[in-house]
Amino acid sequence: MSYHFHAEQWIPVPLEKVFRFFADSGNLPRLMPAWMGMELLRVKIVPPPGTEPVIETVTDRTPCAGAGSELVASYRAVPFLPFRITSVALITEFVMNENFANIQKEGPFRKWFHRHQFAT
Repeated sequence: MSYHFHAEQWIPVPLEKVFRFFADSGNLPRLMPAWMGMELLRVKIVPPPGTEPVIETVTDRTPCAGAGSELVASYRAVPFLPFRITSVALITEFVMNENFANIQKEGPFRKWFHRHQFAT
């Protein structure tokens, strides 16, 4: 069985600024609920074409994680329990200021596809 979730949000900020915030892998822990205690364990950034070379670190980031980027994260699935889950996400699509998508390479779900789409 497959499930689908769709949500929309309007943010009163220029699209380019919003896109760069969401496409910066370093902001992922800030986007997740605090109780999850999201931590990036390893990040391999493949910048979009025409930008800087591949970076493999947790502290140094490029503004955007392009297609081929891989993020390894640890987080709590249930509030207040000490048990953590590790998952690996792979960015599969990236179009500057339009959208990016990822799949779960490893983790708790049988199948996971996640897309952020941006529009004015």
